[in-house]
Amino acid sequence: MKFKIFLIVYCIIAAIIFLIIGVTAFKKKICQDKFGLELNQRRRILKIPVIPEYWHVKNKEEHSAYWIDKYGVIGHESKVVVFYGCQIKKEIDIYILKEQDGNPRSIELTYVYAKGNADDSIKTSYLIGHHDNIISRQQADSIFKAEKINPDY
Repeated sequence: MKFKIFLIVYCIIAAIIFLIIGVTAFKKKICQDKFGLELNQRRRILKIPVIPEYWHVKNKEEHSAYWIDKYGVIGHESKVVVFYGCQIKKEIDIYILKEQDGNPRSIELTYVYAKGNADDSIKTSYLIGHHDNIISRQQADSIFKAEKINPDY
């Protein structure tokens, strides 16, 4: 009799644990998925790069999703969307440029979503070889235009 009660209690506890894990995993997937293509309209309004329709998620982690078409393309190569729970934290877009004097070049746009009433912020980096230079958004736009790159925003 005691064994039967123990077995029933054990099964109930196991069922509750599996239910919690299942709901958490489902919520995590729902939250991750809402920061993909569905957010592109908001990205257009904020003038940050959209995720092109033909891209796919290359890697999904607990707090980030890595979107890409293919590696090594000249232009908008990838986007990392960083989130915590169902709150988006930031997006990082990588643009690959043609090499200059044998040095790889890229532009990285980092858009940080603010908490509360603070303003969102954007950081634009121009990388040449191992050197990282902070540039303005206008400078990045000039480079994109000179190199005939669609910035996707």
